Amino acid sequence: MTIEKDFYHRILADPPAQLLMDGDAVYVGVSGIYKAARIAGDMGLLILGLDGLRADGGHLYLMIDFIVDMSASDDDRPWSVKVHAAVEALRGIEDEWKDGPDFVEFVFLAEDQDPWEYR
Repeated sequence: MTIEKDFYHRILADPPAQLLMDGDAVYVGVSGIYKAARIAGDMGLLILGLDGLRADGGHLYLMIDFIVDMSASDDDRPWSVKVHAAVEALRGIEDEWKDGPDFVEFVFLAEDQDPWEYR
């Protein structure tokens, strides 16, 4: 199972907020960003970023003003420290983004995954 599918499986089992499924992808409602980030952190996944999306009932649109790039968090600190810091960096983002996107897509990296895959 890929890390994305494992993450999706976990958030589907206990949804942190409204979810939107599109093919194999699962998008998290803005109100559940921090809870979903904690799930990813508990799985040992390093969050590299978020993409904010607006849904209009038939389409998803990337909202360019609502993108978080945390790829610099993949530095020389111990893995668990980086994972925790990335999760905590998202604390409160729900309030900041409440009038923006409807959903977010997480971009993350597993400890044993090649970091160049996302660069």
